[in-house]
Amino acid sequence: MSSAAKMLHPLISAQRSAVVPYDNIWLSASAGTGKTQVLTARVIRLLLENDVEPENLLCITFTKAGASEMADRINQLLASWVQLDDKILFHDLEAIGAEAGPEARKKARQLFAKVLDAPGGGLQILTIHSFCQSLLGSFPEEAGLVPGFKPVEGREQRELLDVALANLVLDAEGRGDTKIIDSLQELSLNMWEEGALRFLHRTAAAPDVMASIPDDAGAMVWARHLADVSFTGPVEDMLEAAFADEHIPRAALQGVIDANLLWCDNKADSRGGKRVAALQDWLSRTPMERAIQLKELHSCWSTGKGEPQTSSKGHTPMNDAYASLAGEMFEWTNQLIGEVARAQYADRLARALLVGKEFSAQYGKAKQALGAVDFEDMIRRTAALLKHNQMADWVRFKLDRQIDHILVDEAQDTNAVQWDIISALSDDFYSGMGVHPDKTRTLFSVGDFKQAIYGFQGTAPERYEAAGKYFAERIDASGSELNRLTLSQSFRSTAPILDFVNAVIEEAGPESFGVSGDIAEHYSEKPQIGMVELFEPICTKPKSQDDGASADEEEDWFSDEKRALAEKLADHVKALIDAKPWLVSKGRPLEPGDIMFLLRSRGEMASMLVAQLHERKVPVAGIDRLRLLQPLVVQDLLAAIKFVLQPNDDFSLACILVSPIIGWSQETLLQFGYVGDRKGSLWQHIRYRPELTEQMTPLRDMLAMADFTTVYHFLEQILSGPIGARRKFTARLGSEVLVPIEEMLNAALQFEQQHGGGLQKFIAWFDRGDTEIKREGDSSSKEVRIMTVHGAKGLQAPVIILADITSDPTKKPDQSVELLMDEGHRTPLLPIRKAEQSGRLQGIIEMQKTRELQEHKRLLYVAITRAEERLIMAGSLGISRKGEPAAESWCALLQKGMVALGCDWEDDARWGRVMRHVGLKGDSLAASDSSTNATARAEAPLSRPQWLFAPAPAEQRPPRPLVPSQIDDDDYGDAPASSAMRKAATRGKLIHALLERITDHASLQKAEQWLKAQTPEYDMDPAQIIAEIRAILNDAQLAAFFGPSARAEIPLVAVVGETVINGRIDRLIVEPGLVRAIDFKTGRQVPRDETGVPVPHLRQMAHYRAALQAIFPGARVEVSLLFTHAPRFIALSDAILAPYYPAS
Repeated sequence: MSSAAKMLHPLISAQRSAVVPYDNIWLSASAGTGKTQVLTARVIRLLLENDVEPENLLCITFTKAGASEMADRINQLLASWVQLDDKILFHDLEAIGAEAGPEARKKARQLFAKVLDAPGGGLQILTIHSFCQSLLGSFPEEAGLVPGFKPVEGREQRELLDVALANLVLDAEGRGDTKIIDSLQELSLNMWEEGALRFLHRTAAAPDVMASIPDDAGAMVWARHLADVSFTGPVEDMLEAAFADEHIPRAALQGVIDANLLWCDNKADSRGGKRVAALQDWLSRTPMERAIQLKELHSCWSTGKGEPQTSSKGHTPMNDAYASLAGEMFEWTNQLIGEVARAQYADRLARALLVGKEFSAQYGKAKQALGAVDFEDMIRRTAALLKHNQMADWVRFKLDRQIDHILVDEAQDTNAVQWDIISALSDDFYSGMGVHPDKTRTLFSVGDFKQAIYGFQGTAPERYEAAGKYFAERIDASGSELNRLTLSQSFRSTAPILDFVNAVIEEAGPESFGVSGDIAEHYSEKPQIGMVELFEPICTKPKSQDDGASADEEEDWFSDEKRALAEKLADHVKALIDAKPWLVSKGRPLEPGDIMFLLRSRGEMASMLVAQLHERKVPVAGIDRLRLLQPLVVQDLLAAIKFVLQPNDDFSLACILVSPIIGWSQETLLQFGYVGDRKGSLWQHIRYRPELTEQMTPLRDMLAMADFTTVYHFLEQILSGPIGARRKFTARLGSEVLVPIEEMLNAALQFEQQHGGGLQKFIAWFDRGDTEIKREGDSSSKEVRIMTVHGAKGLQAPVIILADITSDPTKKPDQSVELLMDEGHRTPLLPIRKAEQSGRLQGIIEMQKTRELQEHKRLLYVAITRAEERLIMAGSLGISRKGEPAAESWCALLQKGMVALGCDWEDDARWGRVMRHVGLKGDSLAASDSSTNATARAEAPLSRPQWLFAPAPAEQRPPRPLVPSQIDDDDYGDAPASSAMRKAATRGKLIHALLERITDHASLQKAEQWLKAQTPEYDMDPAQIIAEIRAILNDAQLAAFFGPSARAEIPLVAVVGETVINGRIDRLIVEPGLVRAIDFKTGRQVPRDETGVPVPHLRQMAHYRAALQAIFPGARVEVSLLFTHAPRFIALSDAILAPYYPAS
């Protein structure tokens, strides 16, 4: 790699301002402006400061992938600096605006080791949930949790929710609480099962809100107040009071009657006559009866849709006076109808919330029983621990000792409670208090209003703005300043893409994105290369009879226009890949992995695109997320399990036979399984047919191992054993099957760890929980990627294709209404029907629609800013749209943006019409001959070795570690026969223990104190023992072993040949080219020289020497013994040890 390739890109002026170490920064960074580089540079600039340690930094990111990317980027850069060329290091430091002198470069080279040595093993770069988990793990009791609590998510969390629902029903039945059961049934009937479960799960995620809801009748009062209902009693009582003679607008009613009598000329069977009769009948009734006929009364001046009647010939009297009277009466009855509808909604909501309150409590108990917490618990309990807990001051004090600089990434995706946590961590920064009142401490936040697309998690641009104002006030009050900076220069997209982005924002207006103030223009210094294309939406055409007959029956669920769109997009991608346009950003021709499809949501279009691209032999990675039960490969593996559990299950066996596991066609299945005389099940019919013996072998193997293996091993044997199903699945269905295969194996392991049991129990467990698979976006992939816009956040690609720009956001069913309270809490609400949309409920709906439309625009911004060089936009319209996209669809706004750039519709052979905005230098550059030749040279395909598919050989058991000191008894011969001999042995062990503790003469005093504490028990003279130890220390031969360079009690592990040596050396000295080891011996018999050393000692030291030679190759190794009883030092020669070395 050239030195130029290693150099960092210098930060631009705006980026340099953001990385000044001791400035507080609130940075707004548009898409592609290099915020990750800024974050990385700021972290390194801080680490280069003299008073900043790695543990003083806390970086909060939105996703685990983001945290991992930042940590990897910082660690790789710091690691590269350790031995980097001095000139390049000088350039890198200047590139991030840091000092680059000799001292600065020296410190930069030491940063990597400094980070590795930091408490916790590195920088604190965490998601907010990871930080909360770490903090709660440090203070579990203070947070009201059990030590060692277990975080739960995914399937485990769903299982706990199921347990909570079951316990709710059982407890209610046990105490005879029919209200809860009736309310649960009502909720299920009104919202269907899935909707009711979603509502209950939202209540479980808001335990504090649920706990604040009053019990019984109090819940109805609370709900009516929320719904802006002005009365508390029964609806009938309110209407009866409203329709009392003294309260009805009798004069206006009589005016309506008189006007209709005059208009109808007293004809009873006319419209006016019937209206008069109805009104007179209503007036003649009691207030209670009038209440029952409210709808009939309202129909006298409203249409069937509930709107005011307009004066029209043949329907109402044609004069202004009547219109005014009818309007007055409409407002009166419409207000009452709205009040009734809101009261009925509030009562229904109260019953649902009481169920939710009980469900939330049961969910809490289920978690407590397992010592589990979910992600919502982590955030909620951390905020309480830092803000409201009695121990909050102490916890913050403990944290305050460590954290001096907080960096927040993707700040626009931080909700109110998470901001509470960040403010609690940083409040002491600016209070003049804290552990380090004189130390400069900083807050750095980077985000983008325009990319706030996680409203369902409680985030919103106004929360981000409110947080900015809060911190600005806090910092200003401390005498410092929060610098607000903006990054607008894109390092991702070329000029044509950014021209279009600016045009779309201009046409929509900042307010439609939910952004207050102006939005800075995007610009780039990249070449004027690239293209934006808007294809005319595909419209439905009337079917002929022949079309219906030839339609693919398997795809009848897919609308014609969407199928046509998928086909045209697949054709377009295939043509683009074949054309291989030159990519400026990559410096090579386009490859399939450079193309990314983006969709608003996963669904039928994503599945159809995968199928169509497969059909054209275009490599495609599949959908970024899918349910584990959906993929065919999972269904086939489940069929294998079901077959071995019930071999006579024809359906499961048929699924296996036509799957890649066996590989039959439908015709083969029909030929052998269903043609001719057949008796019994399909398995009984085919199992003994001689011509199928080889093909039945895999099925027999499955049956043979089913009762004697775990679920994981059963599946792994099918996939990787002789059957080779993994290879077969990949060959037929593509490499994307590997993800669901691995996820199913993970599920099998999870089942074994958490539940245990056989195949039957696994099938029941697996069917109960539908796990979602997430494919991580891999920019190095060689396949076309298909993702949602949410999934593509933070990613980019040379070619971006928006495939559903005509979707109408206003047509999305409203199933997740929530009331966003001022304090950031979210109260789950039931769906609000049209008749109930009045008063405050109407305000809630309008606010939600506004929020959704704003997020819809922000989602579009995220989508179009993923593109580096080409942006392609397409969609389809059903027959009901009549060729016109919905006003709030992306298509309508995108078309305005193209028109603003001066584009017009052009004829196109594939799409009918297209709008194009092309860069000043064209849509792509022509490749140079050398580049073309280099890329044209295809690599020779690698041949796959046979061992790759051969069964793995039996794993050899590793040799048992040999402990040299235990090869033979240390104290050979017979046991001591007298008390004197036992006393002598004890004396030797005490000397050995002393030698372990002594490092020099200075340590002898402490050793003497230790010895005095031991010897009274043994009736020994400590002074005599110390004298002998002092004699050892004064021995010139032994002095080095008790000097500063010697190490005591060194563990030793090495492999010599096939022998694993594991021991502990009493003293070791390591010098350049020389290693010396000594072992202390407490035996009573002391040899005169090495020839008299017992064989066990020789064998032990020979193994030690062999191990040290393996550890220090090239160095001379000397070993010796110190017999403490004499004492006597004996060096052991190579000749005396040679017969006892381990085989090498």
